[in-house]
Amino acid sequence: MNSNACNTKLISVIFFFISAGAHQNCDIDFDGSGGDIAHSWHTGNMHFDDDENFKAIYSPSVEGIYLLRVAVHEIGHVLGLNHTEKDHSVMYAIYNQDSSVDSEFELGWDDRKDVQKIYGVCRGAFNTVFDWVRRRPDNRFIFNTYFFRGNRYWMYENHANRTRYGDPLIISREWKGVPSDIDAYVHIWFYNHPGIVDVTYFFKGENYYMYESMEAKVLDGWPKKISEGFGPKPNGTDRIPNNVDSVFFDMRDSNIYFFKDDMVYVYNPRGEGAPSKTGCCERISKITDEFPAAKGERPLEGNLDAVYYSYKKQSMYFLKGEDVWRNSNFSRRQSPRKNTIRYEGKWYDHWYDICDVKSDTSATSGMINYAGD
Repeated sequence: MNSNACNTKLISVIFFFISAGAHQNCDIDFDGSGGDIAHSWHTGNMHFDDDENFKAIYSPSVEGIYLLRVAVHEIGHVLGLNHTEKDHSVMYAIYNQDSSVDSEFELGWDDRKDVQKIYGVCRGAFNTVFDWVRRRPDNRFIFNTYFFRGNRYWMYENHANRTRYGDPLIISREWKGVPSDIDAYVHIWFYNHPGIVDVTYFFKGENYYMYESMEAKVLDGWPKKISEGFGPKPNGTDRIPNNVDSVFFDMRDSNIYFFKDDMVYVYNPRGEGAPSKTGCCERISKITDEFPAAKGERPLEGNLDAVYYSYKKQSMYFLKGEDVWRNSNFSRRQSPRKNTIRYEGKWYDHWYDICDVKSDTSATSGMINYAGD
C-alpha cells in the first residue's frame, strides 16, 4: 500500500519567557502583569510575558493563566492561523479566564480544519479497516475503529472524529503475533446451538491467524494455512484463494465473504465444530453482481482494500485506495439480503486526521503577533 502524508513542514518552536520591556530585538514590548500575554512569529519564536501568573493544567489554583492554552494559541500563529471571532476556539483573540482546560485539552474541530486548509489533509491507502468489538471485564461490549497500514495502525475515536493521541503505533508491539502488511481482518459471530461462535481472524498471504481479544494476542499454534481452513467441499475443487483482498462476515446470512480481485467467494461457516470446514463455496460471484451499484452510481471496483461494518455509522463500507463506497440498503437484521452500492467520495472526508506525517527541515517566515490576550 502506498502512503501519502499531508504536505507538512517541520517548524522549530522556541519558547522565551521575558520580563516587561524591550527584548530579543522584538518590536513589541511587554507591559508587565495584565495586558499583553504573549506573541509569536512564523519563524517559530514565541515570547511569553514572564510577569504573568502562568499555571499548569493540573494546578489546583483558580487564579492564573493556563500556559498550555496560551502556548497552543501561539503555536497556531506559528502554523499560520489568524484570530477567529469564534469565542470557543483556541484562536480567539482574547484569553477567556472562564475557559475550562484539563488534561484532555485539545484543538477544536474548527481549528483542526483551519490548519488543514493550509497544510492539506492526510491521505493514502490502508491495508484494512475494521471495528474491533470485544468484551470488557464487566461483560459490556465496546468497540473502536482501527486503520492498519504497513507496520502501523491508528485507533479511531468515533466520538471525537479523530484518531487517538500518539497514534500511529507499531502493530507488532500492540497486537502480539499479528504481522505487518496484513491482507484482511474478520470477526465471525453467530449463534450455533448450543452456544455462540465468536472468533477473530487476520489474513496474510497463504496464512490466517486466530486472535484472542481477551488476551490481546494471536493464539498458540497459529498461523494456519488458508487452504486447510477454507478448502473445497467434498469432491469439489473450488477453494478460498491465498492473498485475499478483504474478508467480511455478513450478519444477515452468517456467511463469510472473501474478496479477491473482482470476485467474491461466499463461505458458510455454520455446522458442527463451527466455524466448521464446510468447504468452499456457497457461490462464487462477480463483486458487482453480489453488490450492485444504484442506478447512475459508480460501481464497486476489484482489489478492494477493506470491507467492514461500522457500528458507529451502522453501515457497510468498501474502501479501495482513497475511495469509499457504502451499502445504502444494509441492515444487520435484514432478510432477505439487499445490497445497493453508492459511491461516497474520499475516505478522508468521512474519517478525519488519520495522519502518518513525514517532515522536512524547511520553515516559513513572517511575523504574527496579537495584543489583548
